Amino acid sequence: MAGRRVLELGAGLGLNAIELAAKGARVVATEVEPALSALRRSVARNRACWAKAGGRAAVEVCELRWGETEGELFNEAFDVVVGADLLYSRALRAPLLRTLQRVVGPCTTVVLALEARGDELAFLSEAASQLA
Repeated sequence: MAGRRVLELGAGLGLNAIELAAKGARVVATEVEPALSALRRSVARNRACWAKAGGRAAVEVCELRWGETEGELFNEAFDVVVGADLLYSRALRAPLLRTLQRVVGPCTTVVLALEARGDELAFLSEAASQLA
C-alpha cells in the first residue's frame, strides 16, 4: 500500500483508513455529519499516537455526499477505493455509483464489503459493468 492514493467511502471512525495509512498509503477518509466529526476526532487521536511513536501517517478527512462530484477530490482517479457496509437503503445506490464513476480510473482497485440485505449483489454487478 505504500505510496498508493486510497479513498475510503463512508469511513465511520476511520479504522480502515488508519490501518491503510499505517501501511504507507495516502488516504482520504470521507463521511457526512454527524459521523464526520467523530471521524475527525478519531484520526486526530491516531495522529498523536503515530507522532509519539516517531511515525507519520497520511489520512485526510473530508466530507463527501455521494452523487456530488465537484471539487479537488475528483481531480484524479484513486489507486484504491474501499468501503464497508455502505448501502443502508436503495436510495444510496445511484449516488454511490455516480461517485464511483468519478473516482475510479482504469487501474483503480475497488473493494466494497456489503451486507446482503436484499439485492446488493445485483448492485455490485451493475457497478462493475459500468465502471469497466
